[in-house]
Amino acid sequence: MKGITKILIVAGSLVGVGLLISIIGILILSIKPKKAMQIKNNMEDVVYTVKNTDTIDTIIVSVAPENIEILPGDGDDIVIEYRDDKDNSIYEIKDSKSTLKFKRNDFELSVNAFSVFDITKLFSMDDIMSDEDLTVKVYIPKDKAFEYQVNSVSGKIRMQDVKANDDLIISTTSGEVEIVGVSTNESADISTVSGDIEITDVVAGHDVNVSTTSGGVIQNNVSANDEIEIRTVSGNITSDTLNSNTLSASTTSGEVRVNMLILEKEAEISTISGEVEIGIGESSDDYSVEISTVSGNTDSEKGKDRKANKEISVSTTSADVTVTFSE
Repeated sequence: MKGITKILIVAGSLVGVGLLISIIGILILSIKPKKAMQIKNNMEDVVYTVKNTDTIDTIIVSVAPENIEILPGDGDDIVIEYRDDKDNSIYEIKDSKSTLKFKRNDFELSVNAFSVFDITKLFSMDDIMSDEDLTVKVYIPKDKAFEYQVNSVSGKIRMQDVKANDDLIISTTSGEVEIVGVSTNESADISTVSGDIEITDVVAGHDVNVSTTSGGVIQNNVSANDEIEIRTVSGNITSDTLNSNTLSASTTSGEVRVNMLILEKEAEISTISGEVEIGIGESSDDYSVEISTVSGNTDSEKGKDRKANKEISVSTTSADVTVTFSE
């Protein structure tokens, strides 16, 4: 009886798996690839213009596989350039009250007797569109500043030479992020899961928070009145000319290299298996240095000084640590 029971259980499991595969097959066959090709062949250039920009406080861009570029414009209008299906738009623009929102609609269709099914779960739009098709460009008046919330699932994000008067939130899941010549009166929060992040000439009234899981972080000439925070798991952190009240940088298996660091208070830097090189752009007289490592070598011109105004704390498990000063 036990043998028969086992056979029945296995048989039932196989039937269940077969039924599941059949359902998935029906769903896929019901998608009708012609619909996807229709989108590809039906694409047209679209320009959306917002002339009354005085009432806009927040700009939100939320897409899936598309690249996003936020750039300075030539006039007084906000201009959005993108490509769209001229018969069945895959985007939605809401220009109401104080918010301008550009988002990609969920692409839905009926699948035989099943309820409405999200096609994006089965294939990505970047399988049928080129990079040109997949780029959304937003042009901003040079004398205007807004709050920004910019998100892409798998596209690259580039923001250059614009101002923010409130928080700057940039995020993507598997794309790269490049921020150049951007200032904000509040904080900048930049994140990606599996892409690299590069920020240059960025100024924040409060914090600059940068995080990635499997990508590297490159910073050049970044300043924050409060804190610069950098987090990565398996990527390197490379920074040149950082100026902030405090610095917090951590990585698990990547290196940390910071040159020309200027602080008002303190820096905490940690890594497990990556080397750490910190170059302070000030005199060693104002700093105390505390280094903790299990199996790595240490090299510092300064030791722990309780009377010092500023403090550098570095911890690592199996990597070398070097801290130097300009004076």
